[in-house]
Amino acid sequence: MTLPQALAAARGDKSQALIAEACGVSQVTISSWEAGETTPRYSRLPSIAKGYGVGLRRLQSLWIATIEAAA
Repeated sequence: MTLPQALAAARGDKSQALIAEACGVSQVTISSWEAGETTPRYSRLPSIAKGYGVGLRRLQSLWIATIEAAA
């Protein structure tokens, strides 16, 4: 599973706007992350984990895999 797939799956039936508010970013940013158009900054992972309700370590490993795949 990729980071964008994990984020979209974790959101479930919640709106992107609701997740955006919980993460402290815009809905456009959430959409961009979930579409794989952009990758969130590493420093944002704790707030993303909290906003999506997922484990921080899982996000960190997916984030690293995403960065390595792009290199």
